[in-house]
Amino acid sequence: MNEIGSSDPMVQLAELMLDADELRAKCDQDELRAAQQERRQALEKEVAALHEAADDTRAGAWLEGGATALGGLATASSQLFGKFPKNATVPEGGWGVIMKSGEALERMSAPLGRLVGEAPSQDDQADAKQAEAEASDAQTRADAARQHLERIRTEQDRTIASVENIVESEAQGNWALIANV
Repeated sequence: MNEIGSSDPMVQLAELMLDADELRAKCDQDELRAAQQERRQALEKEVAALHEAADDTRAGAWLEGGATALGGLATASSQLFGKFPKNATVPEGGWGVIMKSGEALERMSAPLGRLVGEAPSQDDQADAKQAEAEASDAQTRADAARQHLERIRTEQDRTIASVENIVESEAQGNWALIANV
């Protein structure tokens, strides 16, 4: 707190104003630090969500590729070992079941890939967007706190200049009184 020590009410008022400005400046600095910390955390959360999205996409791609490969293998095996002509009607049972299963697995591979990879990836990207919005809000708060802090510092400078003028006038008045005695 300020210790100017004058009997002039204007100087005392200025001292109170400076004290209030110091408290507001401290609050702004605390708000600025908190907003910057929130922004860092939100950005870390965004990056983590984007990594999760990439992991989900990879998992979906592996599942889709694996299902396609397995279906193709079953179809090819049934063609090879079942000795079906290329466009012939597939018989019931045995290799015919394996061939139909392989074809069904191949058709299911893309939807499985979307279910396991794309859908969770989209959820993670939505989480990343939310974190990005939180980071943006925190940045806005930090900017506002910084601007308010600058205004307070400017007000303090004006108040100090006014106090200096008052104290100087007081001193000149005292010297004038001493000179007249």
